[in-house]
Amino acid sequence: MKIVAITGLLKHLFDLFEMTALQGKPVLIFATGKAEAHGEHVKAHLRSLMGFFKAEVCGDFIYAMDGDFPDSQPSAELRERIDRQLARTLAMVSSRRKT
Repeated sequence: MKIVAITGLLKHLFDLFEMTALQGKPVLIFATGKAEAHGEHVKAHLRSLMGFFKAEVCGDFIYAMDGDFPDSQPSAELRERIDRQLARTLAMVSSRRKT
């Protein structure tokens, strides 16, 4: 059985963060991979990591694979998914600043 998790390099990057660096901050979770089945595992690991830092995960997890990058560029559908997530997050952040 293969265990899917974040890479050691990414873990080391987060080890450099102050414990409060992401506390209460809105974050979006994006990842790329080769197999659709890995997406849920990566999502769980990243959500757990963001929970550890007490970050606020906004919107849906976006997982892209090779087919989402025709000619090495993000597809129109992937760009739309990203744009929707960014718009939702910006609207949420803007509404909080007004209150």
